[in-house]
Amino acid sequence: MISFMNIQENTLISYNLIKDIKTDYVIFNTENMFIDKYQLHAVNLSNDHIFTDYLLDDDYTNQWSIFGESQVDTSLLLAVNFQPAMIFHVEKLKRLLKEHNEYTLFDLSLMVLLNQATILVDGHVVFSFNQNLKPTKHLVQSYGDRLEQLGRYYGNQIKCINNDASTLLSIDTLMNRFNLLNFFISKLKLYPALYRYFLKRKLKPYQHLVQERNIKATKQIIVFLGFDFQYRGNSKYLFEEMIQNNHVPIYFILEDNDPLLHTNNSNYFVPKSQSSKLIEHARVVILESFAPDDFITNGYVFNLWHGTPIKKLFLDSLEPYQNQNIFLYKYRKYNKLMRTDYFLTDHPSADNLFKTAFHLKNTNIIHYGYPRLHYLKAQRLNQQHTIKDTILNKYGLSNDKPILIYLPTWKDYDYEPLEMKQLEQYFHVLSKPHPTSNATVNGKIVEEATEDLLVIADVVLSDYSSVIFDSLALNIPSYLLMDDYETYIATRGVYDSVINDLQPIIYYNRETLIQDLIYKTHVAHSSKFINQTTNNDQLINLIKKRLNT
Repeated sequence: MISFMNIQENTLISYNLIKDIKTDYVIFNTENMFIDKYQLHAVNLSNDHIFTDYLLDDDYTNQWSIFGESQVDTSLLLAVNFQPAMIFHVEKLKRLLKEHNEYTLFDLSLMVLLNQATILVDGHVVFSFNQNLKPTKHLVQSYGDRLEQLGRYYGNQIKCINNDASTLLSIDTLMNRFNLLNFFISKLKLYPALYRYFLKRKLKPYQHLVQERNIKATKQIIVFLGFDFQYRGNSKYLFEEMIQNNHVPIYFILEDNDPLLHTNNSNYFVPKSQSSKLIEHARVVILESFAPDDFITNGYVFNLWHGTPIKKLFLDSLEPYQNQNIFLYKYRKYNKLMRTDYFLTDHPSADNLFKTAFHLKNTNIIHYGYPRLHYLKAQRLNQQHTIKDTILNKYGLSNDKPILIYLPTWKDYDYEPLEMKQLEQYFHVLSKPHPTSNATVNGKIVEEATEDLLVIADVVLSDYSSVIFDSLALNIPSYLLMDDYETYIATRGVYDSVINDLQPIIYYNRETLIQDLIYKTHVAHSSKFINQTTNNDQLINLIKKRLNT
């Protein structure tokens, strides 16, 4: 579906050069360019040219806010940081080149933008340019009235800029406001140097995210950051195992108001406000989500991530609100992910999901299984009855019905709560809302750790939560309610491969779901994403190996 044509940077692309291409799309590949096939495969091809995200000299320095949309005005791309990261639609390209002359790759990309009002965009980081490609002076001068910021940078134009605010710097704002300053800077050709200065100043607060680490500055210390400094999930259970048989200092960083800081084991716990130097000099740092903005470390970084995703993540998801409203959202998040040395998945089948979502190009993906699930397997085997009695007694429930655990995920729209009265005739329905959700949830609301609820569950009901892979791995009858599927995919998106895999246990109708639960109609589903591991030995051995490096 996509052709690749190898050319030189200054090759003139003409109609005759492309007239025999039979595929729908073409990518021109120069000697100064690398194309990431995993990222390219994730691009949603449609009937138009597509502009994608990219690296420059192996660094991500883009300020674009456009990638929260699927289609944007072409004028928003005509900025200094533009590079020809284009997937060209062949038929449209042929029509363009029939009407115009031949062009270099950069100029051709600009001509596409100049000849149409909108263009498709995709936030996957498909291209990596070894050097900054440039337009020809002839094109900049010919279209200087429309190229605006490019005209200032390459063509010494004196003109106000109406561009994507995320790409404008203080120098642009000042020049737009003061005509005399505009004239002075343009006359002395100071704009390129001033642009680079203000860009560097804008990115300076986050330069620690892209600095090379210094292993020699670290000590044999292991530091856990947990799930956003919370003592739960994979981090908790790996930490508890490692402190039993380890001879080096191990610490867990918590929020300053966490009550665990004042328990008998408080010597293992460190408040976040006092942790920066500890994190910076630890040989191994272990987290479970995205790192904080002030993440400075010289050590090896392990990310235990918190589940196999159903809903799309980061580069695979548009995230329109975040891209438009959070300052340098993508720049910060992408570069924090690039600090990861080892990324843990629960099963090899999930690896590609994270490769496209997080662009783990220099990261070792290790599918050793989640520590949380290893804990669950052991607890269901050895402690199920004890934990069950404790929870039932706490909520005044008798042991006369099976236990249905309801674990809905977070949604950013109004969702009619599932009525539980009919189910409560047959089950003890214990519901645990998502910690960041304010939505109404029926059933008996409980506060126990999700892991303890899974230990005692006879049935698990969820929607788009990755917890379903835990329940499937534990052979618990599992059900997914997706009666809002169209709304959910429009706001967040899901992985088609995962949805297809889970299809036998997905319900799009509430009445059908309730009847199947009551009559115990259940499909014993064997997902390809189900974890098969039973312990943390491989993971702990790798951590110890890095610790002794």
